[in-house]
Amino acid sequence: MDQTQCREKLGNLIQDESLALNELSTLLDREHGFLEAADVVSLEAATRERQLCVARIFRVDEERRALCRDMGRPADLKGLEDLLRWCDPK
Repeated sequence: MDQTQCREKLGNLIQDESLALNELSTLLDREHGFLEAADVVSLEAATRERQLCVARIFRVDEERRALCRDMGRPADLKGLEDLLRWCDPK
């Protein structure tokens, strides 16, 4: 994988994670409202949605770690920073 492909892959992962985190924020706000209203049925549905969203966030994180490993870097923050510097020196 060259620098351009890596940058695009990493950019897509960051975008996916950002979207999922924004969705999680919305879901948590909704869940809070259901808690305050003691709406158990809606709360159960919202909890399932939240769990699916968190699972998506974990999948994106695992893809990012795999990308680091595939590119010969550690799957930690330092490895990610190094990969970012390599694929997008600007």
